[in-house]
Amino acid sequence: MTTTDHIFINGVLVFTLGPFTATAFSSSTSGFITLHPTDVLTLEMVISKPTSTGSSTFTATGNKNFTAVPDGGSAVALLGIALVGVETLRRKLKAA
Repeated sequence: MTTTDHIFINGVLVFTLGPFTATAFSSSTSGFITLHPTDVLTLEMVISKPTSTGSSTFTATGNKNFTAVPDGGSAVALLGIALVGVETLRRKLKAA
């Protein structure tokens, strides 16, 4: 049995890992890619097993769409907390 992994960006093959045999069924690699919010990242794993009539192949594919995520308000919340702290400090200094 062998397995081969393919990584695609927008349908274009960028990495291939394998084929790996049953004794060495995994590997790792690293690289740098630049993704944009409209890019689609696809991982395809192909597992092949020889049979008496040829070979049997199983292909699994997963897509990941990347979308821009808005801030969610955490920066505004931190700014508000800082302004409350500044106002509290100003009032304490004025009262003293």
